Amino acid sequence: MSPDGSTRTMNVPTKFAVFAPLFPPATLGGGPIRTLKALVDSVPTDTQTLVFTSDRDMGQSNPLPVRSNEWLAIDGVQVYYGTASSLRSYLRGLGEVRKERPEVTYYNSFFNPRFSLFPQLLGRIGFWRGAQILLAPRGEFGRGALAIRPLKKRIAVAVYKMLGLHRGIAWHASSVNEAEDIRAVFGETTRVLVREDETSLPIVAEKPPAARVDGPLRIVFVSRLNPMKGLDLLLRSLTLTQATITLDVFGNSEDLKYVQDCQELIDELPVNVRCTLHGSIAPESVRGIFAEGDVFVFPTAGENFGHVIAEALSVSCPVMCSDVTPWSDVLRQAGCEVLGSRDPQEWSIAIESFAALSPHEVRERRRAAGAAFDCWSQVDKGEHVFALLARSAFV
Repeated sequence: MSPDGSTRTMNVPTKFAVFAPLFPPATLGGGPIRTLKALVDSVPTDTQTLVFTSDRDMGQSNPLPVRSNEWLAIDGVQVYYGTASSLRSYLRGLGEVRKERPEVTYYNSFFNPRFSLFPQLLGRIGFWRGAQILLAPRGEFGRGALAIRPLKKRIAVAVYKMLGLHRGIAWHASSVNEAEDIRAVFGETTRVLVREDETSLPIVAEKPPAARVDGPLRIVFVSRLNPMKGLDLLLRSLTLTQATITLDVFGNSEDLKYVQDCQELIDELPVNVRCTLHGSIAPESVRGIFAEGDVFVFPTAGENFGHVIAEALSVSCPVMCSDVTPWSDVLRQAGCEVLGSRDPQEWSIAIESFAALSPHEVRERRRAAGAAFDCWSQVDKGEHVFALLARSAFV
């Protein structure tokens, strides 16, 4: 039955080709890789999913430990790790995907040229034989994201519209806020499916330790090191604190100039603050890192989902976060600090307040963080986004 009440035959798509610049065993792209893997692993049983991705991790010249430029069965999913730096290998990979005749092409980025823009352009000229398009921009249209290299992004969007690539596609937003960001760029009538990102986290949070070990406040920062994630704001706020604090930073040095700027801020920290840059870590180690900290301080400029926030809460680690993520209500429920300012002074005050808590109060904050995660994880998230697309209202 169609939305207008008439009966018509539906061609329900069952074969999806996922285009993504990074896919496991790649790790340096952080949470988006893990959410994409969870999305692929949880597709409806009557759906076949193919993944076309790069055989290199983010910013790396050496290939991943996989066979390149051929189809591989990875956890029941066919994955093609193409050598995108070689034009011949890249085009051959696109041809291999075309042979599979996907009914839907799913793009896990908007601005990526090799794994989104160029394949979409090919679709416009019939290369994908009329396959539908489902596009997940992964927060790329958030205000904070668009403020980074804004001219380049405005030109890309203008050309995209000029070529008509935005017509007739569906968008996947991870939250209502991201749907609004997408419509702010492409118009109020833009078709957007809102479905929270998948995770492979446990249903119940890990319980906090029975007692906190005495010592300085242990702040943990886990994220890619780029201007969006706000490590520089955290460091500036720590220069204003009087409390004794240790800050452990984990993440891929995605923007080397930014990391250099952060290192200069670290060199200026007062003697009561000790900061260590640990570099990138394996995805399976992230939750253990949070379990050892007192609080995750995350002054991000915007998250379409924020997988790393879920990981922290899943081990009962409190989160101090900016108010530009879908997690604000959950965090407030947990008694966590949600800040609407990017003023280091205000973040410093919040950190000082947390540092002044007694061991018992810190444990109660941890208990509340775990309880909030349990409530969030048990809420019905609805159908998989691929199933949403297959419904008549969206086809």
